[in-house]
Amino acid sequence: MLTGRCNLTTGTCNVDAWCPVEDNLLPLGDARAVLEDADKFSVLIKNQIYFPKFQRQRTNILDSQNASYLSSCHHSDNDPLCPVFNIGHIVAMTQQNFSEIAVKGGVINVDISWQCDLDHDFMKHCKPKYTFSRLDDPNSKIAPGLNYRRSEYYSENKRTLYKTYGIHFVVNVHGEAGKFSLIPTLLNLGAGLALLSITTVICDIIVLYCHKN
Repeated sequence: MLTGRCNLTTGTCNVDAWCPVEDNLLPLGDARAVLEDADKFSVLIKNQIYFPKFQRQRTNILDSQNASYLSSCHHSDNDPLCPVFNIGHIVAMTQQNFSEIAVKGGVINVDISWQCDLDHDFMKHCKPKYTFSRLDDPNSKIAPGLNYRRSEYYSENKRTLYKTYGIHFVVNVHGEAGKFSLIPTLLNLGAGLALLSITTVICDIIVLYCHKN
């Protein structure tokens, strides 16, 4: 907060501001995070996809995945359909070091892609694929990482200002679905045959022109 009152007669101003000024130092220094063991925390990513043209929808949590399973599974190559992710594993898949990103924070994109073949069993052949990337620039010269400020006001003109660092997840969900249809196939086949016929006529005209010249 910064306000002021100026006296044009005397040419002076009184300025009201928060005091002391913000201390921009990290509590444990620039090389150590406050929650340095947060890489062991788990995140449940729940999403849903809907294809209105085919009236099909589903979630990334299968009917067979009950509460007991979700409380113990972790997403890996051996269990790619588990929607529970270890934060340290997510950061590692962005080619970043958790001990570094945990100090000043960062923004991680979670991309969930659904590629569905509706000619086969929908529940078995429509599965999500997860990829991760870091969106912010860790080498930025100005305010690297991610932080935000929040205040707690506990009496008149007094407050406690917190500068919080953390990891922000941005989740993007997209997908494609396809199904064989006889009518579009026949139309494309007919268009292809028509183009072949036109090609033959054009070739004959070119050959005839070349013979005349």
